[in-house]
Amino acid sequence: MAFNAFAYSYSPITTFTINERAQYEETFEFEGFVIRDEKLIQNPSNGTAISLVRDGERVAKGDPIAVVCKNEDDATAYKQLENAKAELERFKNLNNTNGMQELDAEKLNSDISDAYSQLMDCVVADNFDGLDEAINAFNEKSAIKQILADGNINVSEQMTAIDKEIKKLSGKKISTTPVSAPDSGYYINTIDGYEESVPYAGVESFNANQIKEVLELKPEHKKASFGKLVSSYRWYIVGIVGKEHATDFPAEGKVKVNFPNSGIKDVKMQVVSIKNQGDSIAVILSADLMNEAYANMRNETVQIVKTSGEGFKIPANLVRFNKKNESGIYVLRGKIISFISADILYSDGESVIVDSNNANGSGIALYDEVITKGKDIRDGKVIR
Repeated sequence: MAFNAFAYSYSPITTFTINERAQYEETFEFEGFVIRDEKLIQNPSNGTAISLVRDGERVAKGDPIAVVCKNEDDATAYKQLENAKAELERFKNLNNTNGMQELDAEKLNSDISDAYSQLMDCVVADNFDGLDEAINAFNEKSAIKQILADGNINVSEQMTAIDKEIKKLSGKKISTTPVSAPDSGYYINTIDGYEESVPYAGVESFNANQIKEVLELKPEHKKASFGKLVSSYRWYIVGIVGKEHATDFPAEGKVKVNFPNSGIKDVKMQVVSIKNQGDSIAVILSADLMNEAYANMRNETVQIVKTSGEGFKIPANLVRFNKKNESGIYVLRGKIISFISADILYSDGESVIVDSNNANGSGIALYDEVITKGKDIRDGKVIR
């Protein structure tokens, strides 16, 4: 009898520790097509082209954008020569750094971390055009860190070897033809075959039928060219969504957009047009941004962010309701059980993200011990 009485009254408490705040987004998706004011740059001669500027880089009329080598051998030699010149310049910079007594170690560590992050971003995004520069930047910062640690780096042998390589390559008769930008704009090296498929003028008045035709387009044969120029900084993305999403696009407002296939997040885009047509809505969005990532977008999965925020992520079965039907959780603080009311911000069925609706600082906090199991759980109970 004594054992049964003890077993009945004994109620072990188990808890779940809140150790971080979690972000959430409520989104929906549609398939979109990117339209830019782009014109192909015609190929003036036969040969192997080497781009001199990055995708999405702004160029002025007459700026050099590429060189055309007579054959593959000349192209290889030209690249080797330019790479050797750039490497020699980096070693000269390192040589100038030698002997410096005052280097900001904290800033240098931050620069190395940033350079490494940039390198990994290139790898993840398959941005192999920018990979060489990212690797060189990381190597240069790391070498400067070695100077800081060891006091000196002897680069004279490397510089002598590179200088010999430059003289050797310069002695070759490399046949090159320069290519200049025919106009000012954003240069894009890659061609996808859609350049002349959709007229840029009038895109803001597209209806659902026109957008459906655009989404069904197939790329045309890629014409011989040195890339393309985007004259206007404004580009559009068009698509079709269900009628249930009509209120998710504020008229003449802005929406936050993700492009998951391209690894691009949190883009603020202007709502240009929302047109109802039967059970469908024609959506036209625009943006004034341009870089290498935006320059290569075409057929994209568009993710519209309806709501977003952050809170505390906990298992859904830990949410309780008090006598006032307020949602919240039971936490153990010291030896006292407390019911903390909280708003459910987001739920995926298995877990929820909650935030305290207490403005006086008595709400949910990091490292709270949320009660997951126990008998006779109630607000104010003291655990002995």
